[in-house]
Amino acid sequence: MTDRAGRVVSVITTVIVALFLVVAVFALAVTLVYRVQGETAELFGYQLRVVTSGSMEPNIKQGALVAIRTADEGDESFYEDLKVGDVLTFYWFNGATSADEVVVTHRIIDIQESDGRYVFILRGDAVENDTQTIAGDSGNIIGKVTWDSYVVGRILTFVRSSVGIVCCLILPAAVVICFEVVRIVKLVREGKEEQKKEKAQEEESELERLRREVAALKEEKRAAVQNADSGAVSEKVGAESAPQMPLFADWQDSPEEQGEISSVAEDIVSFGGTDHIQTDQEKGEEER
Repeated sequence: MTDRAGRVVSVITTVIVALFLVVAVFALAVTLVYRVQGETAELFGYQLRVVTSGSMEPNIKQGALVAIRTADEGDESFYEDLKVGDVLTFYWFNGATSADEVVVTHRIIDIQESDGRYVFILRGDAVENDTQTIAGDSGNIIGKVTWDSYVVGRILTFVRSSVGIVCCLILPAAVVICFEVVRIVKLVREGKEEQKKEKAQEEESELERLRREVAALKEEKRAAVQNADSGAVSEKVGAESAPQMPLFADWQDSPEEQGEISSVAEDIVSFGGTDHIQTDQEKGEEER
């Protein structure tokens, strides 16, 4: 795999893991909030509720998630700002007991105001004759619907289910763990390969050092041999150029010649020494 392909795979993997983490965090947050506070859970002044009937279809489908800006108790400005066509979520009693209380989301079709007291008449978009009348100061109005989404509502419903908890919490966690294990294994392999490369480089460096040492030793030996040869040639040339001594300087009398010389010397002595020996020049002068 090339470096570019590896980077592309790494980016895709990171995006997938990030998406799973976002889904897991969202599912965990929603689950915890609804476990603790139930349907009355608020986030930044808004309640998130899922529409459980089709009375507002096709504008708000059954199963859609609606964001409700809650009405503060005693906030008259909230009711003054409401107008026909706004959608309210409120508590409605179908029977005589509190067990018959339901949460309804319907549209305002009329507003009646008397001495600062507001009365709202509401009806579902899919219902023609059934209306509800509720006073602003009754305390039964939860708030005004400001946003709705069917897709998000289905996702939230699924996330809150047992299957959704498994798929959105356990499965993402398992996927993240698998990706991390693969990444760790890859890092370990890359670390081993890097160690092998470093070891190979160290061995190559050591071999190069040994080669340089061997080459240096060979060079030293070659230089020593050349110096020795140069010394021998110098000695030979010196010997040939030195002056030669006379031949007789190296000559020595043999024992027989030494004996004859001694005999002659004795004869000279017996004749009275060297005074009786006359040269040929002296003999010539006497004869004249």
